[in-house]
Amino acid sequence: MSPGNVRQCAPTNSGPPRPAGHAGLRPFQNTPHNAWCQTHAAIFQYDTVRVIVARRYVISGRVQGVGFRYFTEATAAREGILGWVRNTPDGRVEVVAEGDAEALERFERSLRHGPRGARVERVDVDDTSPTGETGFTVK
Repeated sequence: MSPGNVRQCAPTNSGPPRPAGHAGLRPFQNTPHNAWCQTHAAIFQYDTVRVIVARRYVISGRVQGVGFRYFTEATAAREGILGWVRNTPDGRVEVVAEGDAEALERFERSLRHGPRGARVERVDVDDTSPTGETGFTVK
């Protein structure tokens, strides 16, 4: 909802909860001049600007034979990350991922922990350029 589109403020029994300390304000009204809606419309706006970054991860330790690639795929799906994951011949796991900068930070924290049974000893990270991946695949 944009500040100029305050007519979309919800009726009394629906919509997002009011922030703490606003219990004494009047209920939502479907008018453009509702003080609560105009004052707090920015709270419920969603920022459409996303910073897309890409990184390559090489994970070392006990990371093959423990479901690490499928753990990575599930984590990527949860965070909206695009890219791929594969085992390397030397026993490591390689991941190329791109997505929203904040989501990629959460993704990396998950990789550093790994699934149950894994023992992550090292994660090498290199910044790369986004390539416009269209999904996340296990290779």
